[in-house]
Amino acid sequence: MQMLTATIKGLLITAVIALVCGGLFLYSGTYPMGADVPHNRLTYWLLETLRERSVARAASDIDVPHNLNASERLLAGGADYNDMCAGCHLKQTTRIMTSPPVALVNNQTTEL
Repeated sequence: MQMLTATIKGLLITAVIALVCGGLFLYSGTYPMGADVPHNRLTYWLLETLRERSVARAASDIDVPHNLNASERLLAGGADYNDMCAGCHLKQTTRIMTSPPVALVNNQTTEL
């Protein structure tokens, strides 16, 4: 019984230390989150997994329209896509899905 109590106490102390260290890292601002610095593999995997699972959960109850490939549907959404999406995503004149990130640290602006 005493060994079980010591084990639980050790696990709780370890968990508290991990939470404190994680909080310090989080609030330190030392991790480069800018779009001009690539993430390391672990961070990329965590963010990618979070995004994929979030989208899968949110989309799980969406019914796919039966006429999804109909040209009328494509034409109806084309103007919206051009107005709201084409600036960053594929347009006939672009070759990549998203625009390359701008190094915001090097750009100075006086306008907000």
